[in-house]
Amino acid sequence: MGVASATEDNFSTADYSQLTTESVAAHPEVVPYSAIVAAVVAAVAGSYKAGYDDGVARAATGQITWSQWNGKLGWAITAAVIATYPIGGIYGVSGYQGWKSGFSTECAKHSYCINK
Repeated sequence: MGVASATEDNFSTADYSQLTTESVAAHPEVVPYSAIVAAVVAAVAGSYKAGYDDGVARAATGQITWSQWNGKLGWAITAAVIATYPIGGIYGVSGYQGWKSGFSTECAKHSYCINK
């Protein structure tokens, strides 16, 4: 069984409102960028630690690769967090910093993450 990955061109009608790191890793289907972005924004709304843990988990399971983070997916996550700042306030900003740190640290440990 493979690990789910993000894609721009898979816009399934499935309900991704309850998307978590665990649920994505448990299902090998391809998940659209919009669902990944929504899940990351939800995670960073909590705190630095919540964001950090989510970033680590997504890198460790291969859900997001380094090239995706440095491409359209990374910009989509950044824009979504910025757009929610008035609602999430300092928790969103702190969580986003945690997410970046957790993802960057963990991704560097896995060739499947850093080399794609």
